[in-house]
Amino acid sequence: MRLLSLYLGCMLVRPILIAGAFQALFLLVLVVNKRPSNRADRYLVAWLLLISLNLFFFYDANAAVPAAPVPLQVIGYYLPLLHAPVMFAYIHQLTAGAAIKRFTLLVHALPFLIGGAGLLYYYVDPNIELSFLRGFIRHGGPDPLYYRYFAGIPLAISGAGYAVAGLIRLLRYQRRLPQLHANPSLVNLDWLRYLAIVAVLFFCVIFATIQFGPDTALITSNNVFLLVGVVTTLHVFILGYFGLRQRILLPAQEELVAKSNTGKSEPAYANSGLSSKDAAVLYADLTEHMTTHHPYLEADLNLPGLATQLGCTPNQLSQVINQEAGTNFFTFVNAYRIEAVKRKMKDSSLAHFTILALAFDAGFGSKASFNKVFKETTGETPSAFRRKNLKKAS
Repeated sequence: MRLLSLYLGCMLVRPILIAGAFQALFLLVLVVNKRPSNRADRYLVAWLLLISLNLFFFYDANAAVPAAPVPLQVIGYYLPLLHAPVMFAYIHQLTAGAAIKRFTLLVHALPFLIGGAGLLYYYVDPNIELSFLRGFIRHGGPDPLYYRYFAGIPLAISGAGYAVAGLIRLLRYQRRLPQLHANPSLVNLDWLRYLAIVAVLFFCVIFATIQFGPDTALITSNNVFLLVGVVTTLHVFILGYFGLRQRILLPAQEELVAKSNTGKSEPAYANSGLSSKDAAVLYADLTEHMTTHHPYLEADLNLPGLATQLGCTPNQLSQVINQEAGTNFFTFVNAYRIEAVKRKMKDSSLAHFTILALAFDAGFGSKASFNKVFKETTGETPSAFRRKNLKKAS
């Protein structure tokens, strides 16, 4: 039962923390020099910087004699109240396409400012000897209620709360992808969703460990911040690796979705500027463009890109597809792709090509997506459809 605690308490863990801190700084330099860059990278840089400082705090706090003065240790103790909202800002920027306002960022930083100011207030109190031991606050003199009830709890609540908020935003974004992208499988944020889920579970475990009997758990309270540091280091490696590879996402276009009186999500186009007559004209232009120029052959085709080709706004194009075609962007574009694949499957001169090659040539981005769309559209598998039609041709 104590093996984990003994392992974390050994000196082998501290090098992991310092390695994580320097790894965060190294990834920070890579992200700064990443090309092409995007706004979300700024939040990733800020998160990596804060995480690096936090890991240095964990490393120093578990030394026999911490080198940092108490005011810096106070800042290090409450850094999670900063890097948790910065991570949420990163997710928000990736999925919403719009930066959080500066005033809103200041509001998110208030717990850090208030917590730090509260500890510093007790630090200057001559009747209290404030210090840190293995990441935890230690003090002499009277026992202020502030320490007992508020000093550590916000760290767990903030981490879990922002992780849940980020997870909700990711799930909402992925539900909206069919309105924005013809190949949602190309926009893979599963890694970030899993990271958010792990963060929620992790902070819940840490909170329970600190608050409910640390001496009877697998890990003692003395080693809690070592565990936090090790898991944070893993987050650095995962987020740094995928963050560097993360492509610029489409904005969530939240103005395209509104709540109706029934409580269901429905397209809302009050501000699109299109009358019913204009919508019909644009739809005619859209269908002609699809059959003449074949933009659906582009695997990376998305709503803003197609709107640019037609000289309209994404909101107007979404209105036309939803109201005139009675479907969403994903289904509309892939209907053309399915027809293109079906024509190729019926052509005996193309029989030497694999079905997957024909699907990719028609604009599909993955085998799974193609098979699913084809079965839903035709009612049969691609291989069955091809066999049947090649027999007819022969």
